[in-house]
Amino acid sequence: MSKVTDEGNISNEDLIKRLKKGEALPEQEIVPDKSPEEGQQEDLFELLPGELEDGPARPVTAAATAEASKPDPKPEVIIEGPAVLEEPQRETTEKKRKKKEPSLSLLSTVLALLIMLSLLWASTWLYNYLGLAVVSGHTIHWHTDLEVNIKGRRVIIPASVGIKGQLSNPSEIHTHEADNIIHWHNEGPVRQRDVRIGNFFKLWGEEFDKDHIMGNTRGRDGLMYMLVNGEVNHQYDRYPIQDGDRIEIILE
Repeated sequence: MSKVTDEGNISNEDLIKRLKKGEALPEQEIVPDKSPEEGQQEDLFELLPGELEDGPARPVTAAATAEASKPDPKPEVIIEGPAVLEEPQRETTEKKRKKKEPSLSLLSTVLALLIMLSLLWASTWLYNYLGLAVVSGHTIHWHTDLEVNIKGRRVIIPASVGIKGQLSNPSEIHTHEADNIIHWHNEGPVRQRDVRIGNFFKLWGEEFDKDHIMGNTRGRDGLMYMLVNGEVNHQYDRYPIQDGDRIEIILE
């Protein structure tokens, strides 16, 4: 359907009637009908934001105008887990990690060195404690001068300790005379544990260790100490003798 408009506001029905009667039509402007929706979207001529006021205008629909009037959307912010870091923060984290790595490496090296030294010390101590070190690879014939003094009284070491009853096969450790000289005839290889002074006291049948000497106790019965070649020694019965040693055990 079309609608005819002019200054007389002639409707379509009047135009049809005139046509049927054969009447001449006045000069008119025919405008195509518009739907209600199209009527709401009449062409508008306006300047878009940002265009020059004296520039050419272009038609903008109501929908386009509404769209253009909307505020610019805010940039979308995506927050991810701690693994995604901004570049400056990532660089700082990398620097901290690189600083920690040498520190950890140095600490590990120091700990490993301390463990190795501890193991070496422990093995050496155990080796010596057990008397496993070899003092001679051959048979020895050593002599030790042993003096025992208890509260001012010199103890005489009897002759033939380790020989009585076995003259043809004496012990490796023995005395010949009552002169306090101990003879060591050990077959090689000879280890420290084979020539400890405590071995002679066991053969003699007398008590001797760091707290006792021939039935006397350190502290309760007096001050006890041992000298080896004039110097204080704290090994007591575990001391491995050497050829020509002079050993003094004193309780006073």
